[in-house]
Amino acid sequence: MNAANKYLQHGGGIAGQMVRRGGEIIQEESNKLSPIKTGEAVITSAGILPARFVIHAVGPKMGEGGVKI
Repeated sequence: MNAANKYLQHGGGIAGQMVRRGGEIIQEESNKLSPIKTGEAVITSAGILPARFVIHAVGPKMGEGGVKI
């Protein structure tokens, strides 16, 4: 599971590590699927990570969408 941005650009943090360790195929597949909306999720292969797939989901940011906590 990857908490992604809507453009599915996995440059930093956990997402960046996922691409560095799993291979560029994760970013290449993401590029074909982006952009996605807040609340949506897409699936890519996991490259050489010890998994079959990666789920990339875009969650709301604090203060957006009228959500109160």
